[in-house]
Amino acid sequence: TERGVTLAVSLSAPSSLEDALVGLGARVVRTKSDIRQMVQSSRASGVRMAGDDMGRFVFPAFHPGFDAAFTCGNMIAMLRQLGVGIADVVSELPKFSMVHEQVRVPWESKGMVMRQIAEVADPNQRVEFLEGIKLFDESSWVLVLPDSLEPLFHVYAESGDDRDSRRLANQMVDRI
Repeated sequence: TERGVTLAVSLSAPSSLEDALVGLGARVVRTKSDIRQMVQSSRASGVRMAGDDMGRFVFPAFHPGFDAAFTCGNMIAMLRQLGVGIADVVSELPKFSMVHEQVRVPWESKGMVMRQIAEVADPNQRVEFLEGIKLFDESSWVLVLPDSLEPLFHVYAESGDDRDSRRLANQMVDRI
């Protein structure tokens, strides 16, 4: 409903979501995906709303914490302002395929796994290290994210279709 707003989204959120938001005139800031980082990023100057891939949203002008009731109220107000129903909005959402897997590893192996994944990345491939290791191809990506509380890794993969997303995730699971 507003052009030029700054929105913060977690690193594991779909790229197609970011592309759609930018296409609607928003500025998107990627953040780490843990709750503390989401709340801290929502306090950054100019961030109107922060959200993660679990459907949690923070509106820092209201208060710096997730608030489902306030989110629902804002959604209803925006739908009224636009004069559309929720089905209309859902039909315009970008199509994407995302897979999430978990891989258990011993605590003492987590650093070695991260180092080996970083070392085998193609030097011509775009890689981000904001949180974990995110490897990009032309139209897909895979994120390897060590869990801070459990001896495991989260593997997220996004591409244009389910089969390719599953293949990317499985390749990384096998590598781990």
